Amino acid sequence: MWRDEDSGPIFFYQRGRKMKDRRPSIGDLLIEKSKLNGQRHVGLIYEITPDRSVFIKWSGEVPYNYYEKRGYSATNIHNGYDRFELVKK
Repeated sequence: MWRDEDSGPIFFYQRGRKMKDRRPSIGDLLIEKSKLNGQRHVGLIYEITPDRSVFIKWSGEVPYNYYEKRGYSATNIHNGYDRFELVKK
């Protein structure tokens, strides 16, 4: 993995290709694109639990499938290229 001392891991190499780091971390901005109506929801990641649940403070309306008590799975955010856009801090 390539690491910049100032900004943390932004890119990593997989099978010789440079790829964006899609692992969520505290302080990252998450943009969710709704499959129902195409609406975008923007939030800030404020907590990640040991079982990899990610909790988000939403700006505006909360997405219909986000539950405050469970959050989102970090694996779903990592793998959901078509649904989630992760802006690293």
